Parts: sequence; C-alpha cells; structure tokens
Amino acid sequence: MKQTIFDVGANTGSSCHHYSLNGDIVYAFEPTPYLLDTYLLPKQSANYIVVPKAVSYFDGEATFNIAGHQDWGCSSLNTFSDNLNQTWGWRTDLFVTNKIQVKVIKLKSFIQEHDIKQIDILHIDTQGSDLDVLKGLEDQISIVQSGVIEVPSEVHLKLYKEQPSKEESIEFLNSNGFKIKSMEYQGNEYNIYFHR
Repeated sequence: MKQTIFDVGANTGSSCHHYSLNGDIVYAFEPTPYLLDTYLLPKQSANYIVVPKAVSYFDGEATFNIAGHQDWGCSSLNTFSDNLNQTWGWRTDLFVTNKIQVKVIKLKSFIQEHDIKQIDILHIDTQGSDLDVLKGLEDQISIVQSGVIEVPSEVHLKLYKEQPSKEESIEFLNSNGFKIKSMEYQGNEYNIYFHR
C-alpha cells in the first residue's frame, strides 16, 4: 500500500526522495530557491511533488534567512542565537548570507486543499520551526501516524532565538496522542522519533 510522506524542510531531498522511487507519494516542502532549482525540481515526478514554500503555523508571507554555504541546511524563518561562537564554536557556517520574502503555508491548509486522508511519515527539519509546523496542522494532526522533529538538546544550546525547547516539543507531542519512539543525539540537538 502506498504511503504518504511529508518532507518539511526538504533541503536536497536526501531524507525522503527514496520513498518516491518505491511508489510512495512524497510532498517536499522547501522555500530556498537554490535548493529548489539545483536539487528538488529536477527530481519532481508524479510521486515526488515539490512545494516551493516555507511551512509554519500560518498562511501568508515571511522573511526567510538564507545561510548560503555548505549544505544550505541552516536557512530558516528564525534568527540565529547570539552566543553561537560559544555554544556552536566548531561551526563556521552559522550566519545569514541573504534575506528573501517567501510564501508560507500551514499544513492544515495544504491537507485540505489536496484532500489528504493520512500522513504516514512526517519528516520535519525546519531549523527551529518544527513545533510551529506541528501546530499548523491544527485538528489535522490526527491524520499523522509517525514522524521526526529536531530539537535543541538543552535550552542554552538553541541554534535559533525562537526555537522551542526539547521539553516543550515532547509535551506537545504527548498531548496530541503521540508516543516517543526514540531520541537520537547529534551534538547540540536531538532527533525525536514519534508515532501513534
């Protein structure tokens, strides 16, 4: 049976594109023009649908901070924290190279517009906005079966000023009927895997 996968903050597509090659349907959300043109749009197919928008808890437009170096993976709707030279001192790519206006959508709106009945895997890596993406599901969060989000390992290690804590994110997941399957530690962050 075909799965429906949402890859929110798709970057180059490396996390979820392979599902589309096996017949699953992948919706890849990414607002960064360079990543869209170079990696995502060339992969677009009937099973791999590219959505050139940022995702949050609202529909509209917002300023997107581009960190255009290395893998472009630190670009965000959020702003970098002030003390990164102390907390993330080994990283030299944590600075903004450009700011652009992007279209923003909440997942509830997208789900209703495309009549999506179930999300089997929700992969979120939106650089500090992961909880906002979950909140933008509103009542449609009930159709999500499993997923992963990225959170700071400690409050003082937040990469972005607006980024919620690990505890806030876990509380939100638990209050919406999810169980924490595992937490994968990766330096100053965790990937939290959850399911129904």
